Amino acid sequence: AAVLFGVSFLVAALGVYTHELWLLYLGFGVIGGLGLGFGYVSPVVTLMKWFPQHRGLMSGLVIAGFGGGTMIGIPLTNALVDCFHTPTSNGIAAALATQGGIYFLVMMTAAAILRRPTATAMEPESQDRPHVHPSDYLNAVRTPQFALLWVVLMANVAAGISLLGDAPTILRHTFGEVATPLVIASFLGLLSLFNMGGRVLSAVASDRAVGRNYFTDIAPCTNNRLFFGTFRKGVLAGSMNLLFFYTFTYKMSPTEVKVHLYRSSSGRNWVLVKRK
Repeated sequence: AAVLFGVSFLVAALGVYTHELWLLYLGFGVIGGLGLGFGYVSPVVTLMKWFPQHRGLMSGLVIAGFGGGTMIGIPLTNALVDCFHTPTSNGIAAALATQGGIYFLVMMTAAAILRRPTATAMEPESQDRPHVHPSDYLNAVRTPQFALLWVVLMANVAAGISLLGDAPTILRHTFGEVATPLVIASFLGLLSLFNMGGRVLSAVASDRAVGRNYFTDIAPCTNNRLFFGTFRKGVLAGSMNLLFFYTFTYKMSPTEVKVHLYRSSSGRNWVLVKRK
């Protein structure tokens, strides 16, 4: 990730220097995108392994740093451009190359420090978790729910990055002379601050559901002989693949759903609920 991200800035700097737009797309769009993807996921997964009981909070803290990068990246870019600006050069190419070197060193340092937890360092519950068979992942990817989640996430990220990238231009076109550099910098800082806060709060909210008992804490209306009793019989029998209709009433108006109780080949139990 560090190599890809560093190289992406160098390629983009070369594109700016030679006035080749395709190099800019190759650097930022392709190579930088790959580096960003690898660098984004790795620390999130590692930190979640260290704190399995607080996965939401840990992932939120990591991606909050991603969202708050604007508070550092934009001032750094502006400072480097001003530093390398000369009567014969706008300083952008040199600024991008320097940024690539800085990010490479920072990411390599972080990669050297980052460690996966040992078995003794992990909490007992995470060690006892059943092994997930690769077929379970493949089956999940083929579901329409996965496709919808992917589309939602893609739209979310595209909208967020577009807004962050075009925020200065939007301010200038909307407010004209009022949008001074100080106003733009303040707005971007505020935007980054709320970006960070939203990532942490939404991630913490997931911790309130993950790890809690579904039948007593999440949906108490299912804690009865029909629903929980059927589920318990399937778990005890070691085999479960049942479909039935049910009406949810907890904190909502009566809602008819289709329930699928399923036990995978790896021994994992699933409660799948879909509106009729």
